[in-house]
Amino acid sequence: MEPLEAVTVVYYYDLNIEQIMSRRTLKDKSGTNPPTQEQFLTQYAPLIIERWALPIFKLAGFTPLRHNQIARSSIPDACCKICWSPHGLEDPSNASLDMYPCDVCERTYHWSCLTKLDCYTDTERPPSDPNQGWKCLACASLSDADTRRRSDDSQRRELIKVLWKPSWESAELANKWPDFASRKLEFEYQQSHVDPTIPTPDQGLSNLERQGFHIPSSDSTHRWQSTLGDSIRQNATFDMEPTNPQADIIAMGHCEVWVTDVDL
Repeated sequence: MEPLEAVTVVYYYDLNIEQIMSRRTLKDKSGTNPPTQEQFLTQYAPLIIERWALPIFKLAGFTPLRHNQIARSSIPDACCKICWSPHGLEDPSNASLDMYPCDVCERTYHWSCLTKLDCYTDTERPPSDPNQGWKCLACASLSDADTRRRSDDSQRRELIKVLWKPSWESAELANKWPDFASRKLEFEYQQSHVDPTIPTPDQGLSNLERQGFHIPSSDSTHRWQSTLGDSIRQNATFDMEPTNPQADIIAMGHCEVWVTDVDL
């Protein structure tokens, strides 16, 4: 199994996307791939994972920004450690009916998953009472010293919460991952439908300043001067229609001057 496939299988219910931040198109000159590939800069949500899984995430292309350890008991909706689903199998709306947390290692298991592996039989099923302690098969026969050590490991050493750096993902991922497809549609909609209620970063600037001009010094003989240093004739008439940077301005690395009428 490839690293990316392993990650998406094990953490299918936990791996989420916060937002898609940008888009780019890459050209392939080698001839081995499609001539162009569309990619999206993706910000993944912070994720709680097993410490051993971090190297696999790195091999799958994820780049951790930072991480810190976290107690297993602090996970609000823990997954079954056999099928990796957080939902109940007997009643999807109530996982507590058939999801059993171990009092020692804090791992959770569906009872049906345990019986499928012949760990228990149906007659050995304890009542689903959170106040009544239950130990999984791996912890049931531990000595008192090993029980304390196992419990301490689950609280201090086994899990980490990881914050990820944004990464470029291929548009083809939308065909395999519904969450990515949904976020991609949201991004594309935002790019083509500007919300006028969102304040723009340059709302305090005049329209000419937005179009690349700065206010001249008090001793200047010209009313406006280009940021490139070229004088603009005082009699030039500019198009003063408002420009919305969210919709109309794309960073090109240079400034363009549009003069609609010049009175010579």
